[in-house]
Order: sequence, then structure tokens, then C-alpha cells
Amino acid sequence: METSTELRELTLSLYKSQEKGDSSYIERLMTRQNGSLIIGSDPDEWWTGYENIVKELRSQDGIFVGSSLTGDPQAYVRGDVGWVADHLEIVFSDGTEIFARSTMVFEKEAGEWKIVLWHFSVGIPNVDAGFGDV
Repeated sequence: METSTELRELTLSLYKSQEKGDSSYIERLMTRQNGSLIIGSDPDEWWTGYENIVKELRSQDGIFVGSSLTGDPQAYVRGDVGWVADHLEIVFSDGTEIFARSTMVFEKEAGEWKIVLWHFSVGIPNVDAGFGDV
């Protein structure tokens, strides 16, 4: 595998689109192939298929407007498959700050990178999740 400046920059552009409330950017990045999936922090955030994903993204449109999403995405490729992992700092317009984790799997389709899987979550300590002091 090799590092990918292209996927890193694509991910940073995705963050900027979220700060502006531009869900159409993610819609263009999502694959329309079967098997696409987005998983969020909330137990109900498990969305499959392009149409369902777009519907849910539109319902959350604007959640990050006025916020700052800062990360240092680590991006890699092997052939027509790529992946990105990041620790994000999100500062909302009211000053609330959270730290999140994001992983994305991309596949090159007709020369363009498309997201096939995106997992975005806010981590909690194992003890708070009920795993004890592991």
C-alpha cells in the first residue's frame, strides 16, 4: 500500500463541504453500487444503499454549518481501493467541542474515487460502554 495525497485532500474537502452545509458534495462522492454503507455514533445510524444514505444525509443537512472540522487524515491506496482514517476535532458554532473518529473506504469508479463505506463515531471510554476497566 502507498500513501495517497489525493484521498487525503478529498477528505479535507469533504470536511469543508460539511462546514458549509453542502451535502451534495457527499452525495457525489458516494457510490451508487449495492453494498454502500454509512455507520454513525447513534445506534440508529446504520444506513445502506445510496437512496437511503442520501435521504438521511439530507435530513442532517446543516448540522456542521458554522463549525470547524479539523483533522489529519491518513490515506492509503492499493490499486483501485483506498482508505482513510482520522481523528477529528469538531468545534461547533456555540463553542461545544467533540472529538470523533472517521474511517472511509473508497473504490475508484470510472476514474473517480467513490465512498463505499464510511464509519463516523464519537468514542467513549470502555468503562462507560460497560466493558469494565479494560
